[in-house]
Amino acid sequence: VGMGYEGLLVDQRDELRHLWSEVDIKIAAPSMKELLPALRLSHLQLYMNAGQTRGTSIATKGLCRFYGGQYSWDTEIIISPYFTYNLPHLSKNFIQFRIDILPQAMERAVELGLRRGAVYPWRTINGYENWPAIGGTVPLHINADIAFAI
Repeated sequence: VGMGYEGLLVDQRDELRHLWSEVDIKIAAPSMKELLPALRLSHLQLYMNAGQTRGTSIATKGLCRFYGGQYSWDTEIIISPYFTYNLPHLSKNFIQFRIDILPQAMERAVELGLRRGAVYPWRTINGYENWPAIGGTVPLHINADIAFAI
């Protein structure tokens, strides 16, 4: 706030220049160049929703009302590959988030009657399941998705 409009504008431009230096796409085929704005928008949307600090992930559908900024199971299988190849420092944050919530996943395994292991939540903010519709062993495949990302 103390930067004022001009200061924020300069800061935003610098951030975007840095982003495009990391992930920009070059299209050689003239017939495909019309796709460039849409591809850049997709990159920008992914970047804006990604946790930028250690132990954060990417919010499912941003901060939309239905998901409310929660992290979802599909991050590791669908979104992490993009970050692993383009912005690996952010992909590392997603993995660190899962490592940080491992104790809650282990608690969930015990609740489900498993003798050992972990069951990661379908949707979460703090490591505990935030979607009451999920019960039993439905979310067991999430562990494979997380292993894939690692």
